[in-house]
Amino acid sequence: MDVSKLIELGELLERLKSPRLRPALGVTFLIDRFIITLKDLGFNHTSESASALNELKPIKYDHDDPYKHVNEESARVMQQLVTPIEKSLKYEAGQIEIITVDRDPVLSQLKSFHEAFPLTDLQTSLRSELIYCMSVGALKASMILAWNFGFDYIRQWVFDNHLSTFNAFLTSKYLDRKTSKPKYESIVDYEDFFLGSPGERTFLEVTEYSGILGRKKIDLLKALLHRRNDCAHPSFHNPSIDQVNAYTKDILNIISTSPNNK
Repeated sequence: MDVSKLIELGELLERLKSPRLRPALGVTFLIDRFIITLKDLGFNHTSESASALNELKPIKYDHDDPYKHVNEESARVMQQLVTPIEKSLKYEAGQIEIITVDRDPVLSQLKSFHEAFPLTDLQTSLRSELIYCMSVGALKASMILAWNFGFDYIRQWVFDNHLSTFNAFLTSKYLDRKTSKPKYESIVDYEDFFLGSPGERTFLEVTEYSGILGRKKIDLLKALLHRRNDCAHPSFHNPSIDQVNAYTKDILNIISTSPNNK
């Protein structure tokens, strides 16, 4: 059943319940539209009852003055007719069986992600924010949070499983040209990453060149980072809901496949 037509039907009914001071010609249009919509939605019994409203058409307005407001007597008669019509409609509508269909499998996958993959407090918070933004249609924010969620998951995995390898490469391969000293200090606590040094792209380079993650996965992550940046910085880039879903699915696929989930 067309939900938009159900909404329209309710709006038409509310207008017919208050015809006073409405242009008579406009009320005639409301009656016609109301009956047609009832038939379209299959409310046959109610549409038959509503046909009684057609009897009011000859008395609602003078054809020489179709914009004259519905008079008080016609409004009273219409309200009397609408009351049983509304009761009939409520009864018929109550017989409809509503089946909930999952139209957003990506969002469902995100909501249940923690059941298969343990999350830190930070990741749980980012995931909750992402679910909210996707639910309300905040698309740019969704792209940013999807990246933040996925990147933090990968970074935490590297910290927990490959920190010594990561630090060894970070402090030996990134040197200051003038002093030949390491540009970065070793990561000791996870919160050290929050200081912004190394940045996200450097982090990805280190995990690739040190062999922690494969090149294909890193290339995909770099592409996702670039798309995140399109949303994070002022631009005319406006992702669609399909693009957000695809982006989020890519993130979930990366972090739920080996080796990140071990």
